[in-house]
Amino acid sequence: NTISECCTLGQSWVDERFCASRSVGTYSGAWFVDSVTNSKCVKDCASGAGPLCADVDSPSTPIYETAEECCREKLSWVDLNRCVDASEGTTPPSNGEWYVDFSILGCVED
Repeated sequence: NTISECCTLGQSWVDERFCASRSVGTYSGAWFVDSVTNSKCVKDCASGAGPLCADVDSPSTPIYETAEECCREKLSWVDLNRCVDASEGTTPPSNGEWYVDFSILGCVED
């Protein structure tokens, strides 16, 4: 069996990217929801390796290839562009509009 087959068949409750990367002692470099803010995605990489990196909380946490895919699939209540920008550490241009910030349970002006 390949790593992928082993992970898929032997540990179906574990995200395949998580299983495959940890099986060889690395991180996937893919994206998952930041459980602290629940309003952006972070990269599966050593938490000390950079501001976008975090350790996956649970082996069953869904992991996505891109920040956009993670935002679209798991954070549908957050504006997609805002989520991707926050996830990738970029600052979107200000437009003066208000949006929900779930981390403070309120609204903030852009």
